[in-house]
Amino acid sequence: MTFDALPSPYNLSDVSFTYLKATFKNRLNEPEITDRDLASFGLILSDGRLTYAGALLCDQYIVSQSRIFCTRWKHLTKGTVGEDALDDKEYEGNLLSLLENAEVFIKNNSRKSWGVSEMQRDEHEDYPHSSVREALINAIIHRDYQIIGSEIHIDMYPDRVEITSPGGMPDGSKIQALDISTIPSMRRNMIISDVFGRLRIMERRGSGLSRIIDGYNDFEVKPAFYSESSYFRVTLPNKNYSVQDTAVSSFVQPRVMLSPSEEKVLELIAVNPAITGERIAENLDVSLRHAKRLLAELKEKGAIQRIGSAKSGHWEILINMPGQKHQYMSR
Repeated sequence: MTFDALPSPYNLSDVSFTYLKATFKNRLNEPEITDRDLASFGLILSDGRLTYAGALLCDQYIVSQSRIFCTRWKHLTKGTVGEDALDDKEYEGNLLSLLENAEVFIKNNSRKSWGVSEMQRDEHEDYPHSSVREALINAIIHRDYQIIGSEIHIDMYPDRVEITSPGGMPDGSKIQALDISTIPSMRRNMIISDVFGRLRIMERRGSGLSRIIDGYNDFEVKPAFYSESSYFRVTLPNKNYSVQDTAVSSFVQPRVMLSPSEEKVLELIAVNPAITGERIAENLDVSLRHAKRLLAELKEKGAIQRIGSAKSGHWEILINMPGQKHQYMSR
């Protein structure tokens, strides 16, 4: 019997399954599932107690290991969160919400490379969505929830993202010594895997590791897998990190990293080069101080310059907007 099938100390009367039921309804377009369905899935026992799978999929945060810590680091190695982290979040709760929040964190801290080849605008993501999602699903479904005080860690560096989950390979082998293409599907948590399969979040057959690699079929550097007895790590390369500035075409400017807010400021300047900081703040619904900081950051990045005085001058954009021959990178 797998861990997620064992009885937990929690009862159905103490929890709710609103999130899970809504996910079933939204994804499958079927009538709302009942408590009887939950029992048939293996989430509730005949005496009303939850299995650990039920405890991990209910709305309440009652299993302390059901957490994901996410950090985006400035440099290629870890530092201290206070000084070296550009963004950090801690999520806790049911497994479906953890998956959603982790995906959003990676998306919000990723960029897209925009370029032009043969007069066509191309878009290149840092990380293939299919690979990210599959790596997160594998981490959530197949991790060891019996390791007290543990959680999944997502560490984003400029050149890669590392997803580390508690517990090694179920059979004790080391993934780095194996041929990925020959590894059969192994499930540490059978009930959780089954529920994710019913929701069509994961495929019931085949290895998710191969699907992680598939997103990099067009890229020289492939995902890496490493495991010890206490953890399993997937490393996804940033597909834009190693792209040369001249790779798209000979007249492409070096890529400039822009946040969504900075993009909006550029759009406002393009319409009205004489726009003031006050008007930018009003359009973005931010403080004047924040608007001035956005302008300062754009100047530092070489994206804009000020022509003339503060009162009578105007802004000049030094990079071309998406769809033109030059490119920038957006978060």
